[in-house]
Amino acid sequence: MVVLATSRKTTPKKEEELTTCVLCGFQGKPTYFYKHRNSLLDEHYSLCKNCATREGNISIERMHEVLRLLNIPFIPELIKESEGKENIFANYLLLVNNPKKKYDNGKNMSDLVYSDSPIHEEITDVDSYIFANNEKIGHLYSLFGSNWKKEELIAMNHELDEMIVQYGGSRDDMAVVDLYSEIIQAKWLSKKAYNENDIKNGKAMSELRQKLLKDNGLLLQDMKEKQNNTSFGVEIDYAEDEPIIPNKKYFDVDGINFMFQKFIKHMERFMKIDKSSVDEDYEEMQEYVDTHSDYFEEIDDEKTNEQEEKE
Repeated sequence: MVVLATSRKTTPKKEEELTTCVLCGFQGKPTYFYKHRNSLLDEHYSLCKNCATREGNISIERMHEVLRLLNIPFIPELIKESEGKENIFANYLLLVNNPKKKYDNGKNMSDLVYSDSPIHEEITDVDSYIFANNEKIGHLYSLFGSNWKKEELIAMNHELDEMIVQYGGSRDDMAVVDLYSEIIQAKWLSKKAYNENDIKNGKAMSELRQKLLKDNGLLLQDMKEKQNNTSFGVEIDYAEDEPIIPNKKYFDVDGINFMFQKFIKHMERFMKIDKSSVDEDYEEMQEYVDTHSDYFEEIDDEKTNEQEEKE
């Protein structure tokens, strides 16, 4: 038997298109280049890894130039995380290209561009920026508690600004800021509980928020009546329509805000946000009662007088 060999036509391999470095002119495979996010550059043009790392590691200012060309954001926290590495720029690119990591604005880190950098001016002092940023977050912790994510705190702080515009007051008035912060905190705790199908605590926090609004004349109906009275020029006592916001001098004189904060903290324990011990709160509340004995004795005297009148 004679076996005839059949010849196969071999299709020529398609030549891989090369990428060109816009700085040194080198042409090579895409793997030798950093993938840019610059819509003004063709996909076959970029910075080769040699040029990018060489230039990017010269200085912070030079790194900004390279990132602007690649249209990749400058994230100070990631720069700080890359410090101490042999190749700071390469390590930074590795972190900022992480497809699974999200940034504060909710976008995927791999989708960010240079304009998503925290501020539009160049940040050359990373330590000072992070210190100032942490100081701001620390201030937000003091307003809303430390159990919230950074993006949640920023959103709550934005709501605080909106409440000041809508209901009045200023950032300099501690009583106003504390009251509005409590209302916002109750709203977010309610939403968090409902999202976790914790209907009981969600309803409790929602009712607490409504009570705070009602007690301080901040309900929608209150605001509408105030606007109507103002628009018709009715001469009324505006003091009755203003939110009942205590003066700093008398703020929380009877300890209601102190106890409210303890209640909020206890609700967070139910929702497994706060894992602190109940004993800590008990000791603080006991100390508060001991150091404000005049107020509590006054309440006891009133009850005694009422009982004597009934007898």
